[in-house]
Amino acid sequence: MAKNGLVKRLGRLALAGIMTIASSGTALAMRNPAAVYCQEMGYEYKVETSGSGEQKGVCVVDGKEYSDWAFFQGEVGKEHSFCERKGYDTVTRTDGRNKFSPKYAVCAKRIGKEILESRKSNGNTK
Repeated sequence: MAKNGLVKRLGRLALAGIMTIASSGTALAMRNPAAVYCQEMGYEYKVETSGSGEQKGVCVVDGKEYSDWAFFQGEVGKEHSFCERKGYDTVTRTDGRNKFSPKYAVCAKRIGKEILESRKSNGNTK
């Protein structure tokens, strides 16, 4: 009988934990990659709400405000990008190779060759 009571209590505790996680939303949702990129680069990320209630993410870089996704995709603020910090150019691709975003940024050598390109001659990826 005591074992059955313990199982019931553990079951209620687990259910309460699941309900708490579900109601908080943080454990069940993926973070916005554009927001994460902005913050990881050391810039301020904020969400602005228009008069109609529409929200948009903004990355604030040296006093300039950029659309979070445009910055993440390398369309704006390239001089403040990860690639620039490492001495590379930022190139925006739209070739469908990124399953999460139709547009994405890649770092390229200053001469224009993409850094992460597949080498078919030996089967290795560099």
